[in-house]
Amino acid sequence: MGTPTREEIIALCATAPEQVADLVLALFARMQAFGDKVQELERRLGLNSSNSGKPPSSDGYRKPAPKSLRTKSGRPPGGQPGHPGQRLEFRADPDHVVVHRPRACRGCGHQLGEEILGQATDRRQVFELLARVEVTEHQVHAVGCPCCGEVTPGQFPADVPAPTQYGLGLKAFVAYCDTYQLLPTDRICELIYDLTGHRLSEGTLYNLNTTLYNALAPFSERTRELLIAEPVVHFDETGVRVQGKLYWGHVASTALLTFYAVHEKRGELAMNDAGILPAFAGVAIHDSWASYWIFACAHGLCNVHHQRELRAVLELDLQIWAGAMRALLYAGEQAVGAALAAGQDHLPAEQLAAITIRYDDLIAQGLAANPLPDPPPEPRRGRLKKTKARNLVERLQARAEAVLRFLHDFRVPFSNNQGERDMRMVKTQQKISGTFRSKTAAEEFFRIRGYISTVKKQGLPVLHCLRQALQGHPFLPAAASPAPAPGAAPPALPPSTPPAPPPAADLVPRGPVPTRALPLLPAVCPGLAPALAPLPGATPPLAALLPLPALAAITALPPPPAADLVPLGPAPARALPLLPAVRPALAPALAPVPGATPALAALLPLPALAATTAPPAPPAHDLVPRGPAPAPALPLPTVLPPPVPGTPGSPSSHLVARYPAPATRRRQQQPAEPRAHGHPLVPLGASP
Repeated sequence: MGTPTREEIIALCATAPEQVADLVLALFARMQAFGDKVQELERRLGLNSSNSGKPPSSDGYRKPAPKSLRTKSGRPPGGQPGHPGQRLEFRADPDHVVVHRPRACRGCGHQLGEEILGQATDRRQVFELLARVEVTEHQVHAVGCPCCGEVTPGQFPADVPAPTQYGLGLKAFVAYCDTYQLLPTDRICELIYDLTGHRLSEGTLYNLNTTLYNALAPFSERTRELLIAEPVVHFDETGVRVQGKLYWGHVASTALLTFYAVHEKRGELAMNDAGILPAFAGVAIHDSWASYWIFACAHGLCNVHHQRELRAVLELDLQIWAGAMRALLYAGEQAVGAALAAGQDHLPAEQLAAITIRYDDLIAQGLAANPLPDPPPEPRRGRLKKTKARNLVERLQARAEAVLRFLHDFRVPFSNNQGERDMRMVKTQQKISGTFRSKTAAEEFFRIRGYISTVKKQGLPVLHCLRQALQGHPFLPAAASPAPAPGAAPPALPPSTPPAPPPAADLVPRGPVPTRALPLLPAVCPGLAPALAPLPGATPPLAALLPLPALAAITALPPPPAADLVPLGPAPARALPLLPAVRPALAPALAPVPGATPALAALLPLPALAATTAPPAPPAHDLVPRGPAPAPALPLPTVLPPPVPGTPGSPSSHLVARYPAPATRRRQQQPAEPRAHGHPLVPLGASP
């Protein structure tokens, strides 16, 4: 069918308008589908190793320009003052000494023979690697008894079972080259021949791996037990090829321990077979793979993953909230680092409250900028497809506790780099060798690799520990930290000491009702004003993302009437419960919006803010201290750049009501933690 002409379309409009309307609607639907497809393809083309989980090797020659939030330190490159450095040090007992004597006197030319004694005035040493094979012959002698004449033969050592065999040192070196340096078997054989002149068969290498795998069984069990008792453990998984099929390598590690496992599955079945997560009671650091949430331990998420995903939303979807969220997370990491450098074990409660409120505000903006797709005209099975940005912001909202856990517990790291570093060389092995020839070979590789990794983390000589393992005495690590009680939650922090009651004259005027929660903080908690200043060591753009210190530089208002004072109410750990205290009529309006968490509903401008009534006069002892800065007269500065044209502006309550938080996964086994206003009841300002 050809394309209709303009005249035919006009005639059809006059004779069959219904058909024309259906045709136009169908064309619009196809255009929308094509537009969505083009947008998705363009987004895929824009992904690289800096804004997604793609490996750096996939970037090819077009490496993305670095766009780090870190700023230059101003220090020159290389070793810094105070760095210990490394160099060759003189040995007091060299293996060989070569004396260099002059042959003749440089003054008169007289010959200086060996009979003339000299004196050492200077020395230099050369460190050389000697590659050679030493052959030790074991002989069994038979000795006749002088009393009875019985001839008794000697016995060979247990580690010399064959007429000829390789020694423990050579075996340890070969296993090290195969499992840790990732040399292919044929190149290991070439290396041994080039160094020693002896040809090593590949079968000998395979048998060696099997022997070492069996000898390391006690180490594997010991490492599993220690990891179960650790307070914080990193977990990760990656695909590996076994006989050309997709298997999954799993790692559980700390700064001192490494445990690997290989399995046909990636999720719950493999994790149960590994035997660590089912009994683990600490904090599991991972990348939010769904199977981890099945286990009833505490969780912490890798914020480096979030940084990459937020960068993609900022660069490809042009959503400003993502850039602000990246900066906020990085500012939190800086604050924790500054606190640790100062010898502190927790952040101030006011600083935590400011960061958390800003986090909730950015989540609300992300939800507003990424609305749910309209339902199809005809019901279809399955869930509606959401954008990458929508999935990310819903995850940040639903898993806020795990995302921000590093702020509350300094034992929890900002990222899962430890687990990813321990798993990275597995991918390198796959690039070199392609696939394992059997599942047994894969299991042998992972166990030996975990042993060498643990030994290196402990600072022990690798080849010596491999020799010990081949002798049947592998290194067994010791416990590094006390174990938490099974099923116990992470240790809670002690609550901060409440301030003394303020004098009756130092009270906060109610003033106009603010439309957001941030201006209420300095009025309700005087200690917040210093904490809302820029974080120590943070750059000005990062500090600007938090409530500004201008809140603390507002002139005091004249004393208010005694009847117009803010009732204190119960002391909250977050700022959201403060709104009903400022306007009692807000309590009904702050009831949870259907499908939304109270935290988001309270942060949005609500119509009920304008319909408040004067509260009755509270008792004199139940009043709020003014602190340094009541702020009804100064507008709060804008902390975000203006939104990109075409994106929604400030979120509103009806948007949150329309787009609820994602439901929890089925088969959830961990007990629900008590929560208040959408966040865990973690005492702020406590020490781990």
